[in-house]
Amino acid sequence: MTFVAAGVFISIYQDDRPLRVRARGSLAQEPHTAVVLGDAPDGLPLVLEVERKSSVESAVLAALGYPPRDSLPHEVDRALSLMEEAVRAQARQAGLMKLDHQQVYCTACTVGTLFGDTLLARMLGAQSPLILPEDRCAQSSQAEQVAITAAVSLAEEPREVMRQLGLDRKLAVPLAEGAPSVVQAPKDPKEKALDVASARPFFAEALRSYPSARFHFLKDDAKEGEGSLRDDRAYESAVREACSIAWSVSRQDVGQSLIQVARSLGILHRSGRVHADVKPGNILVTEHGAAPFDPVLVQAGQIACAATPGWAAPEQVLARPVGPQTDVYALGLLAVSLLKAAIYG
Repeated sequence: MTFVAAGVFISIYQDDRPLRVRARGSLAQEPHTAVVLGDAPDGLPLVLEVERKSSVESAVLAALGYPPRDSLPHEVDRALSLMEEAVRAQARQAGLMKLDHQQVYCTACTVGTLFGDTLLARMLGAQSPLILPEDRCAQSSQAEQVAITAAVSLAEEPREVMRQLGLDRKLAVPLAEGAPSVVQAPKDPKEKALDVASARPFFAEALRSYPSARFHFLKDDAKEGEGSLRDDRAYESAVREACSIAWSVSRQDVGQSLIQVARSLGILHRSGRVHADVKPGNILVTEHGAAPFDPVLVQAGQIACAATPGWAAPEQVLARPVGPQTDVYALGLLAVSLLKAAIYG
């Protein structure tokens, strides 16, 4: 059985001060807090740490020549305390918004920045096998969605198309109990309401849905070990004791994921639509199987307004009508990536 490794060993950050996880309501009460979002891909709790700047003390003391705080005159110390509280009050409000009359915290970072590559992008690589290694740092080869000038010029509302392509997606965490959502960030930073129509459920990936998923660890004494990711006790022990840890999955299991993606695309195609942006970074592995997300979503026979370099089919790049074969082309490239095959001819 061959395995697809998840890159190099990842060092585990050891902090002398344990992170205290609090209730969601603390997002409106404390500038620095941490809340649970659900389960991480490896089965451990997925924790979001929020740290909003909340102090002016160091800047004020620096301006005064770094005197000890307890040596300040009473009036200065009181004024500094009032300033500190005013800053903390502002920090507590940073990121708090309304989503369908529900108070939520909207992250400052985008979802991609918070969570990084998808599981399949880590295993297969985000880059298309059509992009040669020597070209992978070229600006035109970056694995990101880009506008096609010819296609946009043919769209009925090109300005609206470009606006949609440029929207950032962020995580909205309800202060009350409830599942987080992925939302489009408002253009105006002063806006305190999120667009309900743009919101969609947040799905955490599930690495343990792969029967073959294994963890590999390395300790300070150079002792190595491994085990099944479904062995909760052994994995938690490894996380506590190891200095670095990694995981692997069999190619057969990843191949099954590609089959699940193909079936999902088949349902989409039968409805007369085309995903038009199938790639490892747009596939989520959940406990219910792998499924594509974040589509350009084009009616079959229409022109796609966007594409990803290396993954888009020729007709899409040339701004010609797309169809189910457009997604099948990308599926073929995923299979090539899984097999580490070479394309020729």
